[in-house]
Amino acid sequence: MHDGWHCLHLYYRVCPTALAQLNDSQRSAGREELLRLLDPARPGAPQRVQTADQIATVLGELELFGLGRDEVDEFFARVDAVTLQQANDVVKRYYRTENLTFVLLGNASKVRSIAAKYGPNVVERTTKQPGWAGM
Repeated sequence: MHDGWHCLHLYYRVCPTALAQLNDSQRSAGREELLRLLDPARPGAPQRVQTADQIATVLGELELFGLGRDEVDEFFARVDAVTLQQANDVVKRYYRTENLTFVLLGNASKVRSIAAKYGPNVVERTTKQPGWAGM
């Protein structure tokens, strides 16, 4: 590490031994990637665990519900451990497949043919039509 202030928050762990084995170019690339991943304005950035307030909220929720730090620290490992079969089993068990409603927004002439693929009962509304939001 370089001299100066280093601020990591509790959810990140750095192994100084592994870090010392990286050359300057590798450390610089890793630093840039970390900054990119932590940028809350980047496309696809998570909506939670980004700001100090959000982190405090998560820590409060962990305490309130009696959960351990592993709920955060091991979250991605648990998600990665889910197999396709397990995910499909959950979908089959908890998500209904009958009487689904799809809402497609866009130019009706362009969306109409796409909507027709999902079912015979396509209803079109314009945003100027009274009550369009309460279909």
